[in-house]
Amino acid sequence: MKLRLVFLLLLFPGLAVPCNSTEYLLVPAVIGDGSGLVNLSIRLIPGPGGVFLSTFPQTGTSTQVSVEDATGFAFSKSNTSTCDAVVKIDTRGSAGYVDGPSAGAAVSVLAYSSAVGIPPRRDAVITGSVDALGNIGSVGGLYEKAIAAQASKARYFIIPKSSFLDILLLKGVKESHGIEVLEAHDAMDLIGFMIYNESLPEAGFERESEKLADIPDYESPGLGRFRNITLEIISLSNRTVMAIPQKNKETMAIRGFFENETQNHWQVMEKGYLFTAANGAFLDYIEVSTISAVIDGYADLEGKKDSVQACLDAVPEPEKTDSGFEWAISSDLRKAWAALKLNSTDTEEPSLAEEEFVAYNELMFADAWCIISKSLAHEANDSGKTINESAWQGLAMEMIDEMESMEHISQSSMDHYESALFLYDEGKYGASIYDSVYVIQMENAGADMYGMSALELDSEAKSLLEEERFSLWGRIYQTQGAYLANTNATGSALRILYLAKGIDNATLKMRELSKPAEDEAESPRGPEDYAIFLTIFLIIFMLLFYMTTRTARR
Repeated sequence: MKLRLVFLLLLFPGLAVPCNSTEYLLVPAVIGDGSGLVNLSIRLIPGPGGVFLSTFPQTGTSTQVSVEDATGFAFSKSNTSTCDAVVKIDTRGSAGYVDGPSAGAAVSVLAYSSAVGIPPRRDAVITGSVDALGNIGSVGGLYEKAIAAQASKARYFIIPKSSFLDILLLKGVKESHGIEVLEAHDAMDLIGFMIYNESLPEAGFERESEKLADIPDYESPGLGRFRNITLEIISLSNRTVMAIPQKNKETMAIRGFFENETQNHWQVMEKGYLFTAANGAFLDYIEVSTISAVIDGYADLEGKKDSVQACLDAVPEPEKTDSGFEWAISSDLRKAWAALKLNSTDTEEPSLAEEEFVAYNELMFADAWCIISKSLAHEANDSGKTINESAWQGLAMEMIDEMESMEHISQSSMDHYESALFLYDEGKYGASIYDSVYVIQMENAGADMYGMSALELDSEAKSLLEEERFSLWGRIYQTQGAYLANTNATGSALRILYLAKGIDNATLKMRELSKPAEDEAESPRGPEDYAIFLTIFLIIFMLLFYMTTRTARR
């Protein structure tokens, strides 16, 4: 009889249990400045299929969206339509609030587990985002999360398809800590492993060459100078790819993959999506540089730190003019990011090789930002009227006040928040404004998108794409928004389009504020100006009177 009941449950999972079950898992999550394991539980109660998220102390919008998507997918696969899910993420005893979508994978497993009445296995820790269709997306901090999983005595650490660098670092974790790293391609893979003990493949280096999406060309007039910078970044990345040591099949596969990526960046640039191409090559340069260090088995942290500092010392201080201040501001911005990353990366603490490579990867971000800062500073050397940056101080403080008035700032925006404060203290008010705009627009986008349907998201993205951008970075970010919209990444597109519009508005305000300083001829005259004018007039009058009188005497 018991065997028959189990069989019926598997055939009709929606009929498995009444809506009164609870299941839990320990999951890796972003907590404040670090990572750790937090308790995630789901309790089913009678209802029409709603999702209620309870967290302590707080959670970000991306976490809320991920939880709803993952639960909806699990309910659809378990034929559950008469239960509500109460999802609880408890970080009690930890600092900060949970943010990011990486709990989605565990939520999908728990929601399905609760619906069919079969507890999940407890010897695995899983991470990854899950969308409404069950697709698993990549997440950050895999090395740190793997260490947290190992500390909990887990046997398996299950991840989505991840970067070569992540796989290399996790390979070291397996060898040193004994935890097996497995790869899931979709949420049903996870459910099969966690609920029904089906197998999953080991995370490896097999990758099919990425095919460029079939998307239309994008017109991006007036961005020829940024195209030159894009060319520089792609060339830099390509040189790094060609230097990958060819030691075995794994390294050959890695090099082949990134050679194909370089070709994709060229084609994306030729189609007019300049920021997409530049950003892709920028990230490849960082990842490939770190991969080469891992392959060589050596990361010269102090040497890299010294080279980044030398780069920062060599970045010129561009003059801000009415025709080139956007280039100068963007140079200031990336120089600050590089300096902050350099100063926050601990090169003395790492004791394991994997930790050294994680630190090296952080330093490579500083390295790349410094290189870009130099290129942008070169483009800023324009003729034009000099701008007194102090004219922007009040606006910079207004933006900082707006940031600080927000109820929450997500972890993904926190670096920009800290950079905005640092830049303000350094008197780099323009760059501070741009970083503040990033935080404000990204947080507003997340809040506005929450609860939007797919049709509403698509409509809003199309509306913003139809708007013409006039500022340099408004137009640059608009190319990225167009690329994401054309590749069906509507949510990401909407965020970047919010940023493009925010940069436009901020730049317009900055131009208006700088006008009095650059157009003194139109400024109203004060009493001292009139006194000087009257004195000059009297001197000239007396001189003419003297000359006329002398001529008459002759």
